[in-house]
Amino acid sequence: LGTGLDTTYPAEHGRLFACIVDRGGALVSEHDDGAEPRPGSFPRRNRIISGLSDAVVVIRAAAGSGALITAGWARRQGIPVLAVPGEVGDPLAEGPLRLLREGARLAISAADVLGALGLSGQTEIPLAPATPELDGDAAAVYAALSRTPRHVGEVSSAAGLEPGGALAALLMLELGGLAEQRPGQRFLRRGAHSRT
Repeated sequence: LGTGLDTTYPAEHGRLFACIVDRGGALVSEHDDGAEPRPGSFPRRNRIISGLSDAVVVIRAAAGSGALITAGWARRQGIPVLAVPGEVGDPLAEGPLRLLREGARLAISAADVLGALGLSGQTEIPLAPATPELDGDAAAVYAALSRTPRHVGEVSSAAGLEPGGALAALLMLELGGLAEQRPGQRFLRRGAHSRT
């Protein structure tokens, strides 16, 4: 985090933070309790994010994006950096295309990431439960997803949520293996037969 552990930032991520911890994950911060968000603390914390990673994959990033800061730290730390090419002229493709020009590995599928990690023979993704038990925003968002990628705006509208709430629920679903993000802030439902 770019804050103390006792500071939820942004505030709407409170449920997400609780879900991460409840499922055996961890929240990590180098800041003392009570530390409020400051602009400089977020780029600096990205070195910890990259340091805890086996690889860094940049999917969409504008120039100056925090994702590019994380990729820069990863390079200094000897961690593989991969990038998903985007459409030339798209401002959010600028970062990945720059990384590819600078020597990042190409990522067009999960197999590319697994290969960078030396796991190229392991392409099967763990299966998600056939009938997940969800409630609240997560249930509404899961119901709004399909096997065809939908833009987050469509998902939030179909779920009757604000985009921020829908994104938080989508992240929880991703962490639970129930949703998958594709380029362009498009999401799809993962079910019992999901494979790369």
